[in-house]
Amino acid sequence: MINRDCLRRTVGEYKLPILFAGRYCNQTLELYSINEILKQILAVAYRNNVLWKGFF
Repeated sequence: MINRDCLRRTVGEYKLPILFAGRYCNQTLELYSINEILKQILAVAYRNNVLWKGFF
């Protein structure tokens, strides 16, 4: 279950897309620094980019 307080703070304070915030807040009850969230987002984006390049 998503921690609604975490979700509200993540989306509200940091203006992150709801999808990323939802995935992040589902994993943890505590909100880490914005750098930790950005690292996760960049890791996912990098993985997706590598996967797409593999198809073409």
